[in-house]
Amino acid sequence: MSKKVPMFFTKAHGIYVPGDIAGFDPDMAEKLKAVAEKYDPKKHSRKKPNAEVATAEINARTSELDAREAALAEREAALEATAPTDEKTSAQKADKASAPPKRSNT
Repeated sequence: MSKKVPMFFTKAHGIYVPGDIAGFDPDMAEKLKAVAEKYDPKKHSRKKPNAEVATAEINARTSELDAREAALAEREAALEATAPTDEKTSAQKADKASAPPKRSNT
């Protein structure tokens, strides 16, 4: 039995996605050269090098989303403040109209 050749996938192929590492027979490893290269631990680190960048981007987007939610809450409050209080909306009237009649206890 021949020794397996570890391959680092640079493109998707079958069940493998970029970044996967798998061992193959030398003949098969040669056929995979278009989608994978021989694994080198120094070159193909399993660490996520952009973790700080991703965290900063997530934090920026979270702050942006919080600001948008606050602006929406302000707009909703302004709409509620200007809505007529004594007149019921058509949706409320429709709910009352479709409600079953109340029973009397007599």
